[in-house]
Amino acid sequence: MADTQQCAVIFDMDGVLIDSEPVYMTIERQLFDSVGARISKTEHQRYVGAPVTGLWRLVVERASRPCTAEQLHEQSRKLIRSWLDAPGPLEPMPGARELLKQLAVAHIPLAVASLSSPRNIETILRRLGFRQFFAEVVSGHEVAAAKPAPDILLEAARRLGVPAERCVVIEDSYSGVTAAGSAGMRCIALSNADTGAQGLQAADRVIDSLTNLTVNDLLGLCGTAAAPR
Repeated sequence: MADTQQCAVIFDMDGVLIDSEPVYMTIERQLFDSVGARISKTEHQRYVGAPVTGLWRLVVERASRPCTAEQLHEQSRKLIRSWLDAPGPLEPMPGARELLKQLAVAHIPLAVASLSSPRNIETILRRLGFRQFFAEVVSGHEVAAAKPAPDILLEAARRLGVPAERCVVIEDSYSGVTAAGSAGMRCIALSNADTGAQGLQAADRVIDSLTNLTVNDLLGLCGTAAAPR
């Protein structure tokens, strides 16, 4: 078995720890409709886990009513904050809480590496009751290049003090899987209804639920040479 003191696990947040992607996609589709932009579901899915700037540029190109990418992005941010500030529970992804508890018992250092804003990350982790599990939290706002560049994952590994080759990443998007490969990290991809159309085959393993993942599965990947991607 791999040495748990020399391994770390880096989690994406949206679509991995919390079932937020359907909320984001609903908000985005409302904004598409508000400016008369026709974006297919397949096109929309390509932007899951990627910077939203590209999505809003596409919407502006397709829009039948005047708008700018900056305006759409700001409206989206306000609607997401309204959702996060609303009363009521947030829904974690199935198996997330149990897996985090098991990793904590095994004393495996954990980090979150998410493109969301620092404020949204902290709000979500706190409301889920997950914040105490993570030694480090890195936002895409804190690095030079967003996924699919490896910057955010390498920064998470640096903060944890664990070499990249000893990190396992849990992601749910093509951009995240690509970032993990570029960082020289092993990757487990979580496929769901919102990202299932994305190419996740480059991951070392694809699962449909965190309930199918164990600490031993993660340790089995930790420290082994990453396959070329």
